[in-house]
Amino acid sequence: MTAKWEHSNRYYPDNNIAQGFLGSSLIDNRKIYFEASPLSYVTRDNNHTQFLLSWGAKDKFVDPEEQSMTFMHALKQAGFSVSSVVLKNAGHYWASEPIKVPGTDSGYLAPRLLQFLKEKL
Repeated sequence: MTAKWEHSNRYYPDNNIAQGFLGSSLIDNRKIYFEASPLSYVTRDNNHTQFLLSWGAKDKFVDPEEQSMTFMHALKQAGFSVSSVVLKNAGHYWASEPIKVPGTDSGYLAPRLLQFLKEKL
């Protein structure tokens, strides 16, 4: 969440998405950003959840290296089971695409998600 606030503050200071969502700026309330960040809960003693992460490689709102990859590496370091699916042509808003239409990003992810669920549940 801090990375999102910093990115928005740098490029969209009048429309900081993280600040609008959390109701406070990072410099006014760091604690709320810590509590809202998934990274804050990645600990070795809490590593029983299994993850399938997916993201669009062409996301213009969230930097995949800064957000998704950082989260995935932190999970792996803490001993979580982590799989990932990178959607090479997807941006940020891809999940509303029809699952059954060949060539859509949702259609690409769906069978991989089902396989993950069959193996992990």
